[in-house]
Amino acid sequence: MRSAVNKKRSKGAPIKNGEPRCAAISALNDIERRKAYADIYLKKKWTEVPFGDPRDKALATMLVYGVLRWRNRLDAIIAHCAGRPISKIQRALLNPLRVGVYQLIFLDRVHAAAAVSETVEAVKTLGYSKGAGFVNAVLRSASRNGGELPGAEDELENLSLETGMPRWLIELWREEEGLAGATLIARALSATPPAFFRATGEGGVEALLQCLDTPRAKGKGLYAPGSFWCVGGGELSESELVTSGKAIIQGQASQLVPLLLSPEPGARVLDCCAAPGLKTTHIAELMGDSGEIVALDIHEKRVRAVEALAQSLGYLSIKAVKGDARIYKEARPFDAALLDVPCSGLGVLAHNPERKWRLSPKELSTFPPLQYAIIENAAKLVRVGGVIVYSTCTTARAENEGVIKRFLSENKSWTLEHPETFVAPSLINKEGFFKTFPMEPAVDNGGHLDGFFGARLRRRG
Repeated sequence: MRSAVNKKRSKGAPIKNGEPRCAAISALNDIERRKAYADIYLKKKWTEVPFGDPRDKALATMLVYGVLRWRNRLDAIIAHCAGRPISKIQRALLNPLRVGVYQLIFLDRVHAAAAVSETVEAVKTLGYSKGAGFVNAVLRSASRNGGELPGAEDELENLSLETGMPRWLIELWREEEGLAGATLIARALSATPPAFFRATGEGGVEALLQCLDTPRAKGKGLYAPGSFWCVGGGELSESELVTSGKAIIQGQASQLVPLLLSPEPGARVLDCCAAPGLKTTHIAELMGDSGEIVALDIHEKRVRAVEALAQSLGYLSIKAVKGDARIYKEARPFDAALLDVPCSGLGVLAHNPERKWRLSPKELSTFPPLQYAIIENAAKLVRVGGVIVYSTCTTARAENEGVIKRFLSENKSWTLEHPETFVAPSLINKEGFFKTFPMEPAVDNGGHLDGFFGARLRRRG
């Protein structure tokens, strides 16, 4: 039986005057219920919210991402201050409590009394009045103790709470990279990353940086030609640079993947799992919009997204096709193929923090069989002498080295090529793989990278 609070919420309480806490709580509920990506959801949702001031929108966005980034730590504080486990707290009150505690612990510019009173008022506005007293009591307790938690005896649990990462991911990274490596990865993924752009038109990076009207730090990318960065949030997607098509928001490591392929002008290229088309259009740029690029995706809506991006940038060599990369067939062979396969996305959790609370070890184990099926089929579609680049945005070895080593052991006509001539040699490990790990933001973010993996393979016969 549903509680009275949940019944009232199901009617859809209005968001009062775009008040940022109300907006953030409503958005968090929707993102959780729909299993939506926060960036995509907020881009649409915020156009429907009557924010009275741009600063209200900025605060609401900060609250959403703050809760998603630090959920387990916030929950531990809430449970400690409430004197009961999270499972015993009414579900409808969790996101209001998280929003309140996040303000108290992480936002120095929000006065504690205001954080408590405004969050309690938001609870009432959103139809959770019966729980307002409880929320008020928990937030006042959190305010008094400053969010302090009893220290756990387990160092992995402490690291999990310190970095806002699920414990099972900490354990995975420790197993694969050692405790020091796990600590670096977890801390990097808990930070807000800089936004990277890829220049798509003429004018050069220097001119585009001048067009980026912001007082925040910005500069050129170190590794990817035509890349530049800026400290900022989701509002950068609405900047004139992006809306005019002069630049695309795309991480620097992601921009390096098409360089690993570097097909010759006039080549016939297969881009598996192509949506949303960032790498597809980059390949077209590298080829001077010559040849043919078959951009494959299994979902019709995502195929249309690739088409729309290609058209907006004026590329004529891209042919978007609906198809399953595991079974796709063509009689005419391709010269090269990019396999940017579906993956767990562990290397980009800083951009998509909601993802870490949905993933599980069981789901992660489903990716390698899917990835292997895609590369196994693609290998049949590429001519002798042709090239495949396999890439992911995950740190997990089972999805990276594991897939490639299995493929090479079962397909003797394919060999691994060391791609130092295409990207910086420092980004190639001893095994010959392109592999980058997530990095914490710095004063100069030119060298900032997400966690990516790439392998360049050639068919010998």
